[in-house]
Amino acid sequence: MRLFLLRHAHTEKVRKGMSDFERELDERGKKQLEGLTNHLRKNYSDVQFQICCSPAVRTKSTFKAIEPCLSIKQTSYDHELYLPSRNNLLHYLWNLNQFGNDIMIVSHNNGISDLASYILDEPISLPTCALVVIRFDDFEETSEISAGLGVLEDTYYM
Repeated sequence: MRLFLLRHAHTEKVRKGMSDFERELDERGKKQLEGLTNHLRKNYSDVQFQICCSPAVRTKSTFKAIEPCLSIKQTSYDHELYLPSRNNLLHYLWNLNQFGNDIMIVSHNNGISDLASYILDEPISLPTCALVVIRFDDFEETSEISAGLGVLEDTYYM
């Protein structure tokens, strides 16, 4: 089983009258996504993904930009993935109804970096549009994910 942890691309600053949830990708974020899309197309075009995405505008926009280069089994937009803590993400994964062995979480910091750090048992800080791929060799269920059980398989940073 593999877990793909993706932090959304770079966004605009919050403006007066705008909520954090509504923030759009900026030009820097759109440029970041070009590189990420190429990386995914080159390395993961044969993977059947289960996508779990925060419903915030910036995470949905990040996913929509990479969606054409992915083969997708199932997509869900879950409010639990909006600005989650590491513990919230763990509980989400432990209770996930799995549809395969390659799961991509599109979410936010600090939770997504904290989750990667916990699973890999090393400090990880994901900048915008960063991807970490974690492999689990000894099990196939997300309910078994715990500290230090993952193996770093790939990273993408712009």
